[in-house]
Amino acid sequence: MHELVAVGIREEVLDPEVCYSYWADTLTNNYGEASLYSISSPRGINKYAYSDLHKLNIDWSERKRRAAKT
Repeated sequence: MHELVAVGIREEVLDPEVCYSYWADTLTNNYGEASLYSISSPRGINKYAYSDLHKLNIDWSERKRRAAKT
């Protein structure tokens, strides 16, 4: 589901601020567990699998760190 959110934000179908408000904590808190499963396939590791989710996790994690400092 979070990859769908990430793609929706990239494609400008979903509002990034609304998505952040609703899903930032869940995505960033659970990304580590999800990433273990998302990059492997029967053909091996695919570095492009869930790349939008990976980028969104980095962006939102940094945003949360900056917000915590203020």
